[in-house]
This record gives sequence, structure tokens and C-alpha cells, in this order.
Amino acid sequence: MKITHKRKENHDVNLDVRAILIFVQQILFCICGKTKAAVELTFSTILASMALACQDMYDVEIVDGVIVPVSHFHICLASSGSRKTTVYRIAMAQIHHFEHQLAEVFSVRLKEYERQYVLWDEECKSLKKSLQKARRQKDGIEEARRELEECLKNEPVKPVQVHLTVTDPTPEALLKEMSDYSSLGITSDEGSALFESIMRRKTANINSLWCGDNYRVSRVSTGSFYIKDPRLGMLLMMQPEPHDNILRSLAKKTRPTGGDARILRMDLTLITRPIDINDLVPGNESDLDKFYSIQKKHLTAGSERRKKNEPRICMTLAPDAKKRLHDIDRHIKYLIQPGKKLYHYNDWGARFTEHTARIAAVMQLYITPESTVIMLETLEAALLISEWYLNHFMMKMDAVMGPSYNEIVLEWFENNLVKNGSYDFSRREIMQKIHLPLRKKANLMPILEQLSDEGKVQLWEDDDGKHYVKYLAYEMTPTELDSKLNILSGRPAYHSGGSVFSSMPLKE
Repeated sequence: MKITHKRKENHDVNLDVRAILIFVQQILFCICGKTKAAVELTFSTILASMALACQDMYDVEIVDGVIVPVSHFHICLASSGSRKTTVYRIAMAQIHHFEHQLAEVFSVRLKEYERQYVLWDEECKSLKKSLQKARRQKDGIEEARRELEECLKNEPVKPVQVHLTVTDPTPEALLKEMSDYSSLGITSDEGSALFESIMRRKTANINSLWCGDNYRVSRVSTGSFYIKDPRLGMLLMMQPEPHDNILRSLAKKTRPTGGDARILRMDLTLITRPIDINDLVPGNESDLDKFYSIQKKHLTAGSERRKKNEPRICMTLAPDAKKRLHDIDRHIKYLIQPGKKLYHYNDWGARFTEHTARIAAVMQLYITPESTVIMLETLEAALLISEWYLNHFMMKMDAVMGPSYNEIVLEWFENNLVKNGSYDFSRREIMQKIHLPLRKKANLMPILEQLSDEGKVQLWEDDDGKHYVKYLAYEMTPTELDSKLNILSGRPAYHSGGSVFSSMPLKE
């Protein structure tokens, strides 16, 4: 009998309503009530816009001395008709309005610059003629030169047109845009083509910008320019199928570079139990207005900070929140070790703590806009949100990369039950016949030990010292096996499940 790899219903991709703090619940209640969009889609979109508004004003300290941006990379996946565009417009309304105001200011400044430039240019031309005349007459040369040099120093500075968002940039255009103004968001409610362009051509660039690293570009065609202290956010909305096709075609290129692990990815079609709007704390238009007001405050602060060339404000964790994040970080480092639950997802796992800190910082800035301290309650919510995004990442990677070694081992047990005639397998025989990379003890044992921890197998030894593996997570029930072999009596079927973090102390 051949058992193919099956996608089982996974409730761990559902968002726990406890992850949404009351202020955000009120906003979601208002928006979802108007749009009839899913809470999860709206939440992820709103969170992306929140981060974008804060990124040019704030950083966050993860541990002592380790300071990172608060920028987020979000990808929201939902089918056609899920109201992605409507939610996108509401979430981005204040940012686009602020951007429009900046454009109007730029237009006025540009006209003033052009007027001043004409006057300056005429003055320079006049002074150049005076210097030429002085040279001919050999009189007053130094004075004429001094006046011209002084004029040249006073050349009017052309204003920079500030774009807070770009919707369809080429990778080259993106870098050039950020050299002029180094805080930017890549946003689109139809982001499939943009996602493919970014992931296919410039993953390394995007990774560096996510980290906030200074970036130098040197090309023959465009010349050299420098991106100092960049902040890049991203919000791309698209349908799952084109996204998955792109991810599948580029996974071997993008995942090793860490590109996928920097993304907070949410697929609405995976969710098995959507949050009911009635489970949220009710909100109204005044709550949405308050949200927009806070967004404007952070956007204005970032713009003013840049004008004054002042440093960003650093968010820090309250002592109890700091200890909590430290404990989680230690647990995560354990889980990403070979043979542990997150080993095959260690790229995202290695950034779990940083994702959590970035999310917590952004949420705190909307709960207490005047405070720079992240409270424990906010951190706990951020931990649940990070776990949610991690579970979506895991399902996407599994779909793209195929079954994990754990799944391969379980499938091998299932496929060989009849031939083996028992749920007890000789470990030696397993190592002789299983998938080639797992025939080495060093590769197989961590998998078996993890499956044992999960209750899916039992490792045991007989009186002669022979090692066995008892298969417990069977799809073929004992009754079915009995009908084929007539050797076993019925046993209760084993049902597995639970979050990847079932053993993770998200709550004390």
C-alpha cells in the first residue's frame, strides 16, 4: 500500500484573539464591520501600516546593545473577493494622505528653488564677467574672485521629493529612491509581479535594507550612490496561487539567503477557524480616527527627525518583558538544534526573537505613543503573533519544499506496516531500507528522538540488546492491519496534533 503525503488540517495557523490588544481590536471591529473583510487579513494589513509609520522615528533594543529597526516585511495572501484592496486603502489612508501633503509642500519649495536658482545663476554670471574684466584690467582681481566664490557657495539646494511608498519599483529604481530619502515602504494590493521581481533579482539587497545596514551602489550605467541608515518596510497583497508558484520556483535561491525568513507571511486560505468579529472588543469611527492620529504623529516625528538630522528613539523592554524575551530566545535556540521541532525552519526560528521585538515595539507605540518602554502584556501578544506567522511560514515551506524528514519517516512506517507485520520495527532494518540520507545513525536518531518526544514513536530495547521503534502515529488502524495479517487485536487509534510550540512556555 502506498501512502502519499497528505496536507492535514492544521489549527495552529489560526490567530489567537488574545494576540490582538484591545486598542487594535477596536480598530479591527470598526474596519471589518464596514468592509466585511476577515479579521486576520485586516489585522496583518493594519500591522504593516503601523510599522511603516514608525520606522523612520524608532528602533528597538532586543538585548543589551543589540538595536534593530522596527520595519516589517508583510505578505498578505487571500483569494479574489476577500476585499484585499478595500482593506489596503483603509490601512494606508493616513500614510497616503501624509505623502500627498509632502508632495504639496515639495511643489511649493520646488517653485521657490527654481526662482532662487534663476536669481543666483544671473548673479554668478554677472560676477564671472566682473572677474574677467578685472583680469583684463589687472585690477581688483582678488576682490572679484572672492565675491564669485562666495556666490558659488550659496547655490540654492534643490528640495528632495519625499516618497513614503512605492508601488512598482524596479530593484534599481528602489535603491536610487532610497539614496534620496532612505525611509521607504514597498506597498501594493496587487503584488505578485513585484514580489517575483524582488525575490528573483535583488533578494540580497532587500535583506540588507531590512537589517538597516548602510548600502553602497556602484555601477557604470548609473554611477555611485550611498544609502545611509536605511529603513525599508513592505506590504504586498496577492492571491495564494501565484505567490506559491513564485515561491516554489525560487525557494532554492531565496531561502538560503534568508529572504523568506524576513517575511511575516499570512495566508487567509489556510485558516480553519476565522476570528468572529463578535469576539472583538467593539469599536467605532472615533477609534479609527485615533489610530490615524497616532499614525500621523509618528509620520510627522520621523519627517522632523530627518530634517534636524537627529538620532532615532530606541524602544526598550520593561525588566519583566526583557526577562520573558530572554527565556523565549533561549527556548527557540534549543528548538532550532538538529533533530528538534524547528530544525527544518531554523532560518525563521533564528529571527523569531527579532520579529517579536519589532512587532511588540510597533504595537506599544500605538498603545502608549509617548512611551518608549515595551510592557510585558504587549510582548506576550507579540509572541503569539510571531508564533502565528511562524506557523504560516512552516506550512508554506512544507508545501514548497515537500515533506520534512519527520514526515518521510512516518510515511515509511505506514507504507511498510504490512510487510513488517507489526508496529515494531527493527532499528537496524530501518537504517538499511529507509530514505538514503537517513541511513546514517547521526541523521536518523535525532528524527526518531523528536518523534518519540511527540508521542508518535516509542524507542525500546529487548533483552538481547536489540533496538526497536514502535510506530504509534498510524493511519492504518490495528483492525485494518488485523484484516491483512490476522495477528493483531484492536488497539485504540493514536491521534497526533498540536502547535509546534506545544512545549514552548508562551505563558508562565
